[in-house]
Amino acid sequence: FPVTILADDVGVSRKDAKTVNFGIIYGKGTYGFAQDFNTSEDEAQEFIEKYFAKYPRVRQRIELCKQQVSRHGFITDLAGRKRRFPQFDQMNTWGKERCWRQAFNFIVQGFSASITKLAAINVIKDINIKLVNMVHDELVCMCKKDYLEKAIVHIKQSMETAVKLSIPMEVEITCGTRYGECK
Repeated sequence: FPVTILADDVGVSRKDAKTVNFGIIYGKGTYGFAQDFNTSEDEAQEFIEKYFAKYPRVRQRIELCKQQVSRHGFITDLAGRKRRFPQFDQMNTWGKERCWRQAFNFIVQGFSASITKLAAINVIKDINIKLVNMVHDELVCMCKKDYLEKAIVHIKQSMETAVKLSIPMEVEITCGTRYGECK
């Protein structure tokens, strides 16, 4: 979800665009967005509609996800992992809507986790780089200072090519002597 493009297209700040992107992924509705932006639910609905008008495939994917969960009681992410919703048929409307939100979130978060794991496998193929930790979609690595430039190139390439997607993945790398310096 290209945050900068969204911010430019709908005339909001980058921070607000992130709020919309992740809010939609997590299933936030008009009430939630109205609270976030201190606006009416009608204005929040207009903002959501602008988003879906610009990115109609996101809405299509959400609907496809709902259909799969409704029909089969589970969802599968792009890496092939399944999330089951065994009591879906017995749930009330609110419960089903919660499952649909969780299912779409699983598709996005689950695949993101798979990408990060594949990238980590690629990174540690270089014996001069030590993988210290994984934090969400970040890899925390260590190497000797004189190897830093080569490590940066290897890590960036490993992460950007972990999976083949129709759009390029952009990776930002920061360096420091402590993790806190890299934020």
